[in-house]
Amino acid sequence: MSTISELKSGAPLVRAMKLGPFFAARQSAFIGAWTHYSFTARALQSWSSHVGGMLAFVLGCTTVLYIMGNRDMFTPELGGLALTYAAVVPCEKPPPRHHDYGEGLGRAPTPLDGRATP
Repeated sequence: MSTISELKSGAPLVRAMKLGPFFAARQSAFIGAWTHYSFTARALQSWSSHVGGMLAFVLGCTTVLYIMGNRDMFTPELGGLALTYAAVVPCEKPPPRHHDYGEGLGRAPTPLDGRATP
C-alpha cells in the first residue's frame, strides 16, 4: 500500500480478513527499526564531533608548543600569525546541522482517520 487512497480502500479488506494485528505488528517493527537506526546515527554524529574537537585541540596545542620551542626559526609576524590560527581555528564551531532525528520519537503514531489506536 503506497498511497492514502490505497490505504483507505484497503482498510475494509484488512478488517474483513482480520489482518489488523499483522499490519500493526509490522508497522511497530518498522518504527522500532527506524528508531534504532536514528539513535545510532545520532550517537555516531555526536561521537565524531567529540573526536574531531579533541583532535583539533591536540593539533592546536602541538602547534603552539612547536612554535614556542622553535621561535628562532620564525619571524615575530609569522609566529604571531601561526599562534593566532592555532588558538582560534580549533575553537570555531561548525555550522549547525538541521536533522529531524528527534522529531516525534516520543509520540505514538496516529492513524489517518484520527481515531485512537487500540
